[in-house]
Amino acid sequence: MTGQAVVPLARTLKAPFTRRAWAELAYALVTLPLAVVSVAFALPTLYNGILWAVSAPVVRKLAAAHRFLAWRLLGERVPPPPPLRPVTLVRVRTADAGRFSGIVEQAGGRVRQWAFNYGRGSCSRTGSPTSASS
Repeated sequence: MTGQAVVPLARTLKAPFTRRAWAELAYALVTLPLAVVSVAFALPTLYNGILWAVSAPVVRKLAAAHRFLAWRLLGERVPPPPPLRPVTLVRVRTADAGRFSGIVEQAGGRVRQWAFNYGRGSCSRTGSPTSASS
């Protein structure tokens, strides 16, 4: 019965001296400066929306560096994120914005509506047409 308890104890005592443990320590030490740079870059970009939007390619390159180091030092393959998708914006002025947005949503699109005070046919905040009688 004591022989079964010795094996886990021996593994536990030998674990800090394995090749994997040293590789993980090397990974932690090598990626520490990269992690500090990543956080120092990411924090100011979170303050401003424009900087946040522009920072996506740089953040992806920093993440690629982390993935590369994980592969080289630890032998771990981390899959990259999917590529950035382009966003297509189309602005349309119409007399019946509520009806138009319904047609677009039925076709599988997404719609944003803004309220403009153009009189008859302008879109209100709820998406229904407003009348010009004021």
